[in-house]
Amino acid sequence: MRLRAVGAGILLVLLLAVQGHGEAMAAQATPEASPEFAVASLPGFVQGAARTWASDIAATPLAPSSTPDYASLGVVTLSAIIYEFDSDTDAAAAFDPVVGETTGPASTGGIELSEMAVEGFSGRVSAFSAAVAQGPGLTMHQVLLTAQDGPFIYQTIAVALSSVEDAQEVAVGVAQAMIAAPAGAAPATFDRKGASSGGIWDKFPPAGDPILQGMKVELDDQLAPAA
Repeated sequence: MRLRAVGAGILLVLLLAVQGHGEAMAAQATPEASPEFAVASLPGFVQGAARTWASDIAATPLAPSSTPDYASLGVVTLSAIIYEFDSDTDAAAAFDPVVGETTGPASTGGIELSEMAVEGFSGRVSAFSAAVAQGPGLTMHQVLLTAQDGPFIYQTIAVALSSVEDAQEVAVGVAQAMIAAPAGAAPATFDRKGASSGGIWDKFPPAGDPILQGMKVELDDQLAPAA
């Protein structure tokens, strides 16, 4: 998963291992984002970092049924992105382009987004939700949140099979946690398998943080300034 796609569109591929049925079902919420948009080319861009978590759906018991209780799985995947800019002014100027790309037709594939009101942020914030029906008893509730605080833009994309409120709780909580956390003093070390640390990576919630609701890191990605 490329950082550009994560940050510029709601690309969420959910693999559900359905216990008792012996098969996996893939549900792709939206098409990949338009490749023309490049946040790395925005004025003052310094770096970008992204981390994706997912729950262990295959290990979650589901009672055998013609319509499994998917809602009991709660929040199943989360992506978080941090964009760093040279200054608060550059980050503020980049806010609208970033939000516009992630909520535009090229990113949503025609899925209807509903603007949401969220609280607890001192800087600029924008939030949208979408409910995507995938079949009997299965609806993907997605929340996309973008917030600017100082020289950083933060994005969280949470997907719940239970309710939009559950997705919102995680999207908001993780964004607030990243804003509150300082960057690490140690140099940043990148590990695509999810063990990146130091620098900007220390702003992401650590493994086992309650706000992650048991989800584990799937992968990390990074973005350097455009040449």
